[in-house]
Parts: sequence; C-alpha cells; structure tokens
Amino acid sequence: MQPLEMEMRQWAEMHQVPILASASADYLAALVAEKKPRQILEIGCAIGYSALLIAQHCAVDGKITTLELDPKRITIAKDFIARAKQTERIEIIQGDATALISTLSGPYDFVFLDGPKGQYLRQLQQLLPDKLAQNATIVADNVAFRGMVGGAVPCLPRYKTLVARLRQYIEFVSTDPRFSTKIITEADHLAISDYTKEL
Repeated sequence: MQPLEMEMRQWAEMHQVPILASASADYLAALVAEKKPRQILEIGCAIGYSALLIAQHCAVDGKITTLELDPKRITIAKDFIARAKQTERIEIIQGDATALISTLSGPYDFVFLDGPKGQYLRQLQQLLPDKLAQNATIVADNVAFRGMVGGAVPCLPRYKTLVARLRQYIEFVSTDPRFSTKIITEADHLAISDYTKEL
C-alpha cells in the first residue's frame, strides 16, 4: 500500500467517511487496468480515494469526472488529488448527481456508481443510451448492502426503500439484454455490468 493511500484510509476511518473496501479496491484496480478506459464517470467522490485508484490504472490519457454533493468532502478530496499530482486528470463537480447527469457530455466507457445506493438504477437509466459508450463497463459498489439485499441479514425498517431499490437495480442489469452482469461476492459485492449499445 502506497503511503498516500494508507493515509487516506486512516483519515477515512478516523472521520467515519466510507470508502472502498480493500478487497473491492484490489478488484477495481485490476478491472480498470484490464479495460484501460479513457472517459470515466464516478458518482460519489468522497475524499477522492477511488478516483485516484482509477487514475493510477486507466489509460495514460484517461480523464475522470467525479460527482460529489458534500463540499467539505470535496475540499479534502482536492487536497489528496493535488498531492497525488492528478489535478489535471480528475475533475470534481459539486452537486446532486441525479441533477448533474443531464448536463454531462459523455459518452463514458467506464462508470463507477458509489454514491447513494438507492439512486443507482435511476442514475444508470439517466446515462442510457447517449452517455454510455459502446462496450462501456458499469461498476456498482456494495450492492448486497450489509447482507440485507439477498436476505442473509434481516432488513432494518429504515433501509427498506434502499434495499428495495438495490434489488431493482440488480434485477435491471441482470435481465436487460443490453447488459451482461456478474456480482463479485468476495469484493464486497461489486456488480460489474458490461454494456452493449443498441446499434
């Protein structure tokens, strides 16, 4: 683990900011290194951990647009990104992703969904079809949500809507013929969906 990465993990733990689990980070890094995307969209920047991870492994000329609602987190993320010397490759846009998506140009060949989990399906549908490139890859983090989505853990009442929407997301990317989806259980249940645009 690189010193800056270790510092970011420690900062996130100290300040109780959720970032990508270690196993998921390893899998995401390997996937990005394989795909070598150039136009990347991340929803949910937090402190910039996953954006920097993607920047390390994407195409040399890759550009990352990341959306984040919390201005305080953006300030922290910008500091880490500057220290990693990735400011020119990572653009942070502040605001509600569901409102911002329509303003983006795209098309993106890699999308990482890591914002509010109850919005995954809505945000993916907003990206269809014009903002996704042919053969785009969409990665959604932690679709099992603490075991509640699959029923391994009883769903707490306050998470009922979120869990229902994650089930709808999984159903959509598993049955829509434009997507081929697998869920990586050992990597905190990352849902990896390969998209084929209708021609």
